[in-house]
Amino acid sequence: MDTTNRDPKDDIVAKALLQALLEIHIYQSRHTTAELNQQSIEALVAIYVFSPQTMDFIRNHQLRFYGFPRRIAPDIMVLDIVTAGKRFIGFADGHVERQAH
Repeated sequence: MDTTNRDPKDDIVAKALLQALLEIHIYQSRHTTAELNQQSIEALVAIYVFSPQTMDFIRNHQLRFYGFPRRIAPDIMVLDIVTAGKRFIGFADGHVERQAH
């Protein structure tokens, strides 16, 4: 992410997405593909896949979950959120990008 004139709130959102990506990766590594295909973000929250902090973030924002990636790559979107006119995207390789929306 570009650090020039960065809003401190952007760091909070980016860190929350990074944490969610990590927790999704951990869950994915412990379950079969068939189990994973049945999961939505709401289902993952309901079965406590996420830490309490990540669950609070998800509940307080309109986070979109695109599904579990079949491979790790920098171009596969896993999560995104639009807040304060900015879109944050979490990718399968674990990085987060900020875009003007």
